[in-house]
Amino acid sequence: MEATSRRGRDTPITATTKLCGFIQQSAKSESTLLKLWAFRDETALLLFGFYTDWNEENQYRSMKLVLDVVALLITQNPRAESGRAIKDHILDTLLPTLLRRPNKQRVKLSMASLNYLLTKGSCSVGDITSGCSRLHPPAAALSTLALWGTLIRDMYYWMGSQYVCPVAGKLLGTVFRRLREPGETTAPAHGAGLITAELWLSWLQEAVVASPDILENIKNYLLLPLFKSDREGSLQLLLHLAVPRPESNGDGHELSTSALLRLAALQIGKKAGLVNDPGTLFRASRVAVYPSWLTDEWFTDPLHLGKPSKAVVLHEQMLENGLGHPSPEVRALALAVLVSSASTSRPYSADAFDLLREHIPRYYADPDAKFRHEVLGHTKNMVMRIRGAMFMLKRTTTAQPAPTAVAGKTGGLGAGKAEGMDPGEMAGPPPSNRLPSADTVQDTLDRHEKFFGWYMTFLRNELIPPASYQRHIAALKATEAVFARKKDHPDGSDAAMGSVYHDFVWIRSILDLIMDAFDDVREAATTLLTSFPDDVVKEPLAGDGRERSPTLLAVLHGFCHRADDHASRTGRADHADGAARARGLLCAWTQGFGARINVLEHVLDALEANLSLAEVDLGQAALESPVHGAFASVRLVAQHSTTIVPH
Repeated sequence: MEATSRRGRDTPITATTKLCGFIQQSAKSESTLLKLWAFRDETALLLFGFYTDWNEENQYRSMKLVLDVVALLITQNPRAESGRAIKDHILDTLLPTLLRRPNKQRVKLSMASLNYLLTKGSCSVGDITSGCSRLHPPAAALSTLALWGTLIRDMYYWMGSQYVCPVAGKLLGTVFRRLREPGETTAPAHGAGLITAELWLSWLQEAVVASPDILENIKNYLLLPLFKSDREGSLQLLLHLAVPRPESNGDGHELSTSALLRLAALQIGKKAGLVNDPGTLFRASRVAVYPSWLTDEWFTDPLHLGKPSKAVVLHEQMLENGLGHPSPEVRALALAVLVSSASTSRPYSADAFDLLREHIPRYYADPDAKFRHEVLGHTKNMVMRIRGAMFMLKRTTTAQPAPTAVAGKTGGLGAGKAEGMDPGEMAGPPPSNRLPSADTVQDTLDRHEKFFGWYMTFLRNELIPPASYQRHIAALKATEAVFARKKDHPDGSDAAMGSVYHDFVWIRSILDLIMDAFDDVREAATTLLTSFPDDVVKEPLAGDGRERSPTLLAVLHGFCHRADDHASRTGRADHADGAARARGLLCAWTQGFGARINVLEHVLDALEANLSLAEVDLGQAALESPVHGAFASVRLVAQHSTTIVPH
């Protein structure tokens, strides 16, 4: 069976499965001879040699069975000395590869095997320490802590290789868990683990400073799996990262590399549900305020009422430092930490909204196009989360139980300090059967609606003509993202969306940008107006100063005439393009075959009149009646008139 399994790529998978199954059955057999044969040293070493020879070429599921059997032969060996001999021989095979870095393939195999054996408990970090001292004489002179520091630095070296980094990240996470366990090393210190979270972070920061390019691999292949598998150890790491650090740069700010590492870890922690927004989720609820940053924060998600979850609460000053950092990469990552969450329906705290109000206007006006693009992506996620929270809070309000459902000595979570309540009880985590009062939920909903209204008003004010190009394009794209996200939670922000559809200031501001000097601004403004629903085009506007408010379609008709006249007077290509876009938008808003034919006829008549004038006096026509805008109008009207020919 072993010879059949070594035939290479054409090997039947069942051959390896049969080989492993036969050895497992022999190990469990009542026959003493079969059991002794299964647990002999040669059997385990033969299997492990087969795995190291063929794992790279035949990476099918049966190859993992080989390691399963090897781990079984070590941990369940009836002869302890035989199990130790097998383990020592395997470590003597793997560790030299790890220490000498011969090639990526062998290093990846060694790391994967060590990670598997550590995870299964077949070997300990003390066994690896002893093996390194035995195989590498200089390592024998090092302390256990110094030796593991060297090994971990070597593992971080391989985080820069796309081929090895997934396995290296898993091994680093496993080593972090095992080094923190008491008794894992040969010299445990007073029942504690060998390393602390702070020491581990210092090694991690040293590796990132030496090679900043590995940060993305560390996020994806080390931090993310670690935060999912080791919640307790991850909380210890995040607790150190959430503490504001003293400034270490000459300009009073933290070094960019250190700040990026800190914020990247906190962002992953937020997505894993280990980090919460700064401040109290329900400001009206005094019960939710705790003195420690490592808290059992209550009401982490409206979908999970009354279920406490231990998490690290971000410090507002730490986020403030990141949001105001000179480096655009740090500022963008700090914003990502602030807006991200494990749930798209988790409410924001009041402190988080205060930070967003302070920094979003400055970010939208930033001259760095790459930074603005990243900010727009994060604010899209912010809008989606706000809408999800508003939708869930509204549903929670309608399904809110009576205040008497709250157990304990308080009559309601937002009622303040109850009579006879001990102050210590108010500071401790609430019991899981407590539910928020209707006033508390309503206050949180009002806070989200107020912020969303502020955000829409801010976007409208960014569209004023004196604003810069950066503010115009950022506001248009952000508004377009708000419209695109409306279908995700249709009941979350109807009032704010209605203000856009029926507000004359909104519509006129967007229409004016169709004549902007920058092509991408004209394109974004036209795309935004084209996305308006058909039913709102014929509804009256508000705020235009007239007794009888016109409809959107009527406003666009008047704008098209003014745009044509303005383009004819100036002769500028950008004005002509804007007038043509307005005509295309008019055709898109017009409903009915006959009405769209009229739009096309008007454009063709204007083009024919300009060409007739050119036949008489070409020079005068070039000055007074340019035709490039008319030709552009024909093109855009045709693009928006895919249904102009009736079926």
